Amino acid sequence: MKNKILNYLINDRSYNGAVALYHEFGRRASLKKMINVSAETEVIKNTLLEELRVLADIAMEEFRGIMAAPVSPTQAGSMEAGSQTTEVTGEPELELTGDPEPEVTADTEPEVTADPEPEVTGDPDPEVTEDPQREKTKKPKKS
Repeated sequence: MKNKILNYLINDRSYNGAVALYHEFGRRASLKKMINVSAETEVIKNTLLEELRVLADIAMEEFRGIMAAPVSPTQAGSMEAGSQTTEVTGEPELELTGDPEPEVTADTEPEVTADPEPEVTGDPDPEVTEDPQREKTKKPKKS
C-alpha cells in the first residue's frame, strides 16, 4: 500500500489516481461517497492527498518534500488505466502574437458611470401584512 501511494505522489498526482487509490485503501465511507457524487474540487483533492498521506504513514516533512518536487515527467499519468508512459523533453516553443497589453488612451477608456438608484414602488407601509399565526392582520393606523 505505502509503495503504491508513494509511487502515485511522485509520478502521478491526478485526481482520478487519488480517487482510485482511496477506493482501494481508504477507510472513510463518507469520503468515498463524497468523491462518487461530487465534482472534482481542490478541497476534495487536497483531502484525498492528506488521507493518502496518513494511510501510507508518510511524515508531513517527507510529504511536503514530495509535493514540492515536480511530477516525474516519464511516469506522469501512468497510474490511470490504459495510459502509456511518454517521455517529455525540452520546453514547448510558444509564439506570442499581438500586443499582450494594448495601450490605453483617453479614446479607448470606457466611461464609468454610477448605476441609478433603484425606484421604490408600492406602499412603504402597507396596511395588510402576513402573520404566520394568522392568515391576515391589519396594522393599526398611525395617529
